[in-house]
Order: sequence, then C-alpha cells, then structure tokens
Amino acid sequence: MSSDTEETGTIRKNEDAWVRLFSECDILGTVSRDGIAPVTAEQMKSIGKREPRLMAKIENRDSMPDILRVNHLCVLPVKSRGNYAIGHFDAFLDTDYTDITVERLAVNRKFEMLDPFSIHKEPSVILTAFNYGILSKIVGQEVAMTNFGRESSDSFSYSIDDLDDSTTHILEVDGSQMEMDGVFESEDCIINIEAKMGIRDSFLARQLYYPYRMMEKRCSKHIINVFMTYTPGSIYLHTYDVSDPFRYNSFVETGRYRFDLYDHVSPNDILAAVKNTTPAPEPNLPFPQADSMQKVFESLEIMSSQPGITDADLAYRLSVDVRQGGYYGNACGYLGLSYRVREGGRIVNRLTDDGLKMMTLGMQDRILLMTKLMAKRGVFHRFIPEVIGTGTLPEKPEIAEWIRNNISSMDPDKGTPDRRAGTIRTWLAWILKECNNQ
Repeated sequence: MSSDTEETGTIRKNEDAWVRLFSECDILGTVSRDGIAPVTAEQMKSIGKREPRLMAKIENRDSMPDILRVNHLCVLPVKSRGNYAIGHFDAFLDTDYTDITVERLAVNRKFEMLDPFSIHKEPSVILTAFNYGILSKIVGQEVAMTNFGRESSDSFSYSIDDLDDSTTHILEVDGSQMEMDGVFESEDCIINIEAKMGIRDSFLARQLYYPYRMMEKRCSKHIINVFMTYTPGSIYLHTYDVSDPFRYNSFVETGRYRFDLYDHVSPNDILAAVKNTTPAPEPNLPFPQADSMQKVFESLEIMSSQPGITDADLAYRLSVDVRQGGYYGNACGYLGLSYRVREGGRIVNRLTDDGLKMMTLGMQDRILLMTKLMAKRGVFHRFIPEVIGTGTLPEKPEIAEWIRNNISSMDPDKGTPDRRAGTIRTWLAWILKECNNQ
C-alpha cells in the first residue's frame, strides 16, 4: 500500500534515474562478476537524483524500469535500512484470475462511508473485506484486526532463486522498512494482507514475505498470506502458504476468490441491451488492443479522479507499461467513454458525457451501459447475441475474418485482424462471465 501522491512523469523520472545509477555504478558489470550489486539510498539520491523510496517502488513486473526488465534484474531491500541488492532475483509471483470461486454479497446500506463501487485507496478495500465478512469466510472463523502500518523488520536471512540459472542467492535483512497493509487474527490463524488497487498480473512477493518472516518468528499460529485486489464492485483474494520460511520462492497458492457486491446481470438483460442498440459507423480511432475489461473500468475510474491524465500517468496508475497505458486510453475512446485533447503541450484523456454518466451508476448498470456501447460497434453487435445464446465463445479466426470483411480501415493482408481478434474475444468472455456469475 502506498499513500504517495502520484505525480506527472513518474515513469520517465524513474527510468532516467536508474539509467544514471547503472552507468555511474557499473551495475551490470558488478552483477556479472559478483552475482549481486549492492546499492545504497545515498547513491540513489546523489547519482539517480531521485528519492530512493520512489526509485525502489517496483510493485509488479510491468512497473519495472526498462533497464531492470531487459536485464532480468530486480532490486530488494537488505541489511539495514537504506541498503539494497540488485540481482537476477526471481522476486515476483504471477496471479491468475481464471478458475476463481465467485460469491455475490448484498450491499450493506448501513455503511454510508464505505461505497464498494467507488473505492480509491487500499485501506478502504481491506475495511470493506473485513466489514462484509470476507476475511471470516476464507478462514471459517471470526477475525479481528491486530496490526498494520510501517515497521522495521527483524534480523533474518533467506534464499531466493536466480532467474537466469539454477543457483540461489542468500540475502540478509536487518531493520529494513516494511509495510503491513493489514494483519488479522482468528482463533487458529493469522491473515497477512497485501492490497492493491486494480487487477495485477503479478506482484512483488517481498510485500508479503518480509512481514511473514516477522510473524513466523514471533507467532505460533498458521499464517495465511493474502494478495487482495479491487475493481469497482469486486474484491479478489489470492491466498498462499509458505512451505519453507527460509525460501523466498516457496509460496504455494491455496485459493482464489472473487466477491461481488452487486447484482449480476442476466442473459436477457444483455440481449435486450444489444437488441435496443443500433450499430454506428466504425469510428476513426484505433481498434481495441487492451485485453482486460476490468482495466478499462479502472481506466475510467482513474480518468474520473484525475481529469486530464496522460497515457503515461494512466499506465503508472494501472501498473502497466507506457504502451499499454495508450492501449487502455484508446479502448475508452473507441467505446465513446473518453476523448483526447491537447492541453498545455500535452495530450490528455478526459471523460465524455457517457463516461461521466458511467461513474454515477451502480455496477450492474455500468455493465449494461458498457454492453450497449460495445454493441454500437459492428463486431460486438454481431457476436454478443451468439455468445449469450450458445454460452460459448467464437474462435479467433472467425472474429478475424469478420474484421477483415467489415472494417475497411484495417489492412486484411497483414496479421492485425488476427491480433485484434484476441482482444474482442476477451471482451466477449467478460460479458459471458458476468452472465454466468448470476
């Protein structure tokens, strides 16, 4: 969790800072020779010209600076506070949102300060999960909150796998700063939570591992590690055990859960929305290539809370790379929910009237409005009724063939229709899943 104010150009500033540090300190040469390159906060500040906490804020693979990503490197806090190690560390855990247990919860109207459709910070996600009994559900017992916040770690060492070969590295930690988003206890277990806004394809396991090592040393109860994420109206939990406390890479996934705090739409609702919508001419805008409909909704929330956001800052808020930030801005524009305009020498994104309307609706009505806007585009008007009627998705070649025959702006002789068909299929899958979750 972070309370840091997001700032314009964060990605570019971090990229430049890391390039300066790599050049001045010969990071690549040191890693090649010694396996690990030590770096201090003072070096980050004096050479990188950037606050160390911002340089080291790497929460998933997509948020890594390019110079780290392309060289298969990661940075981890070690030893005492202000010391870091850079190496080929296998430091991330992948998250899969398929094959997930879905449960719908009724919205509790007594919580006037806790709107499950408009949460903008991680503490509110955790409070919602607690107050709606989600944490009690996953452990089968009543729970109470017993810890949270920043704390210095105990002294411990651990092994972490190397990404590029079969070796392991031994790292030592003593008084490193860590942040516990939320710690809850039941009679038999402890729940160690790391929470993030939005769907994440991966996360830095250290955010769970360092607090886990402190709890494992001090407590006798079984520890359940939870990676919690949020999209409007839904809370997701991935739960993990640690099979060997000394081994960083011994996380074992034990469960996947999704809790929806809205009424699911019915197939008839979707079919009616499509039937009552007339397709419009294809807009003179990039065809969608943003695969996650959840991140499209997140993009709208971000544009609502930060009007006039650039693609780069949208990428930062979504924890994706800059190119993907542009894709999600394009997707919102294609659906008529946002537009781009030049302001002060920058191209920024703003919500249209339909986008602003979307932000006033409950989740069920958001889904139906999104379906209507999708159905204005010929490809969706063609395939949504078939998907709902059969309960199955068309194959990508069938979608690609429709695109070739019906969208004149797309060159049929190149592979673009085949690639764009993948995005269309994932959006159709989202609609089908929303119906199947009722």
